[in-house]
Amino acid sequence: MTWVEKIQLSADDAVFDGADAQRFRQLLQGQGRAALVDGVAGAPSVSLREQGMLAAELQCHGLLANVLAVPAFDDLADLGVAGQVVATSAGLRSVIGAINAFAPLLNVRSGLAMTFRGGDVIIGLRPWVAFDETSQSLLVALDVAKVARVLSCLLMGDAVVTDVDRGELRLPAERINRLLPGANRLANQAATYAARRLMRDMEEARLRESVCRLLRKSGEDTLSLGESAAQLGLSARTFRRRLAEQGTTFVQIRDEMRCALALDYLTTGGLTTEMIAQRLGYSEGANFRHAFRRWTGSSPRIYAAARCADGHALLGAGPAA
Repeated sequence: MTWVEKIQLSADDAVFDGADAQRFRQLLQGQGRAALVDGVAGAPSVSLREQGMLAAELQCHGLLANVLAVPAFDDLADLGVAGQVVATSAGLRSVIGAINAFAPLLNVRSGLAMTFRGGDVIIGLRPWVAFDETSQSLLVALDVAKVARVLSCLLMGDAVVTDVDRGELRLPAERINRLLPGANRLANQAATYAARRLMRDMEEARLRESVCRLLRKSGEDTLSLGESAAQLGLSARTFRRRLAEQGTTFVQIRDEMRCALALDYLTTGGLTTEMIAQRLGYSEGANFRHAFRRWTGSSPRIYAAARCADGHALLGAGPAA
């Protein structure tokens, strides 16, 4: 199971290293341009959507071509422990695997896949998750440039042909089985261990939100603790323990999410109690009403009536004097 599946990645998750975003922001400020995304500069982690907005601003002001032409880093050591994993890998297959496994640490916003075409190996880049198409294409272009730089460092100057429009890199297929100059098994093992620890910390920090996403996606087909754990690549015991370490339980998260959705449905109106119960995964309306009273101290009907009365009171109050 990939890290994308474990955290149920969305375009709004701030899990990617923020160094590139900070550099983009500084470039815009240095040109006297006002950045559209507040709070990105200096942030240790940023989301795909935030980076897409920054990339769009760079393109709008004619600065994206400069970013693509200038290397994002001088040496793989600049990319931290994940860069060390890449630098000490034995071959290109291992490099691609490392980039995919530690993409948030490297701020590679696209997944890499390798195919063969004629006498070349083609490395294709595709967005980790689907969101705004324009932003996706800009981030893929940035990643093509970054991965090209990575390969140039590894291959000691060998030519790497890029095709930004297609989101691809091409190099001779004979390179695929060659031992890389920086290969070092012991150093690679140590760096991989450290990078995995960082990824696990990130995954655990996102665990609660990942559970909420799974439950929202399941809709009426309510997931059990065991089913949720399996979808997150965990055993039920480990899943329960990690939630306990964060001071919560699966049932508590499920109840909080159900309560929030129920309040929203009742406030919006248009759904009966039975319909809301079904949407929240309750087999009977009575079970939902009992749970709602436990959450709020009131019944769904009384709560909805009170919200309706509040709304009418506000409408009848008129403009302030």
